[in-house]
Amino acid sequence: MEYNLVLPTLVPLPLPQQQYKLLHLFAGFIIATIFQFSLLFIVIAVIGIGLGKEIYDKNTGSTFDWYDFLYTVVGSITGYLVILIYK
Repeated sequence: MEYNLVLPTLVPLPLPQQQYKLLHLFAGFIIATIFQFSLLFIVIAVIGIGLGKEIYDKNTGSTFDWYDFLYTVVGSITGYLVILIYK
């Protein structure tokens, strides 16, 4: 059994899901850099895009995964902190 090394959780994840979670982190980071002119726009965009993606997944035969949404939010927080540090 393999464990998530990026953000440790109590739930063990197989490697392909770990890579998928990394994509959510990266997507959140990109959202923050695109909407860096306003924290409000980052929050609105990450909630809209993150929830929209999970609703899309649910409607196309996959499952709604709160962890995917959480990883997107964490990625956007990380992106925003990087922006604050380098501004």
